[in-house]
Amino acid sequence: MSKSEDQQRSPPSTGDRLRFSNINELQNQGEALLKHRYGRGIYIQKVEEIDGGKYIISLGNSVPKDLSDSLEKDGVIKFLSFRNIYNLEAEPTNSHYIVELPDREEIYEGFQERRENIVDQLDYSVAKSIYKNVLHFGEVENQLTPIRQILRWTHERGPVAESRINANQNSNRTIRYLEVLEELGYIRRQDGEVHSGERMDSGVIQDILDDSNDDIGVVEALMGDLVQRGYHTLRDRCDLRMLSHYPQFAGAYYYDAVQRGDSDLHLDMAAVRDNLNDQYNRDFGELYIDDKMAQLSQVDVIEKDGNYVTANDEVFSEVSQQISMA
Repeated sequence: MSKSEDQQRSPPSTGDRLRFSNINELQNQGEALLKHRYGRGIYIQKVEEIDGGKYIISLGNSVPKDLSDSLEKDGVIKFLSFRNIYNLEAEPTNSHYIVELPDREEIYEGFQERRENIVDQLDYSVAKSIYKNVLHFGEVENQLTPIRQILRWTHERGPVAESRINANQNSNRTIRYLEVLEELGYIRRQDGEVHSGERMDSGVIQDILDDSNDDIGVVEALMGDLVQRGYHTLRDRCDLRMLSHYPQFAGAYYYDAVQRGDSDLHLDMAAVRDNLNDQYNRDFGELYIDDKMAQLSQVDVIEKDGNYVTANDEVFSEVSQQISMA
């Protein structure tokens, strides 16, 4: 092939833009140019036409992840695909399309945001699956006590004066708890009193009681419903960080197990530690991690096999069904 033929076939571009004569050319040749600029993992996920003849180009990124079994030492590496990390626009002109290219940092930020969203989804899925198992761990129970008190007082003695709740809890967080519970529909505040809300009065709670295999009361049913519906709100707005504490330790195992599709995956504490650091930017000693895993195994969140952890089949199934990992 002559130099002139090669130039004719390759779409001209500059450092900050690509130019294509048609969308087929973009789809056929653009990905290689994007990989050259942003890295080998970048790929064109889809191209969609929008108003005015423009096209949206959705990018994804594929990265390697060590999913090896610590016991079998099988050296499994899988490329994980993160979709929808960034959208480019192909703008039509008289004779071609122009694609303005962002800096590498913008693409990386989009990838990081997508990755964090997936980890957060994992966190939520694990929390929903294991909440009933870890509810009575001291740290979790202590943080949830004020919420449980408000629900119990309102259910059993309501309406209750807000001033009484404030006086009994003696905490500057009580108002925030009341606001969140009202927003989520569990209580209703009127004329300085706290009444039961629509969610508390609905048949949903009775359905939970009827479906439960355990002998739980209304307040515990309310708490379980609240955590499942309002997990992020409680964690972030009420700063109840212990809600995510144990799900993060469990998630550091289940992230790999779900990605690999293997509930018999064995991870040692070093592998769990790496995942905690990678997923949550949290670093703990392996002995501390082993203690947490021992706690989780006692309530059937994971299984301990000597120095390794494996999945609880029920939790693995629930988490796998709830989460889309890419």
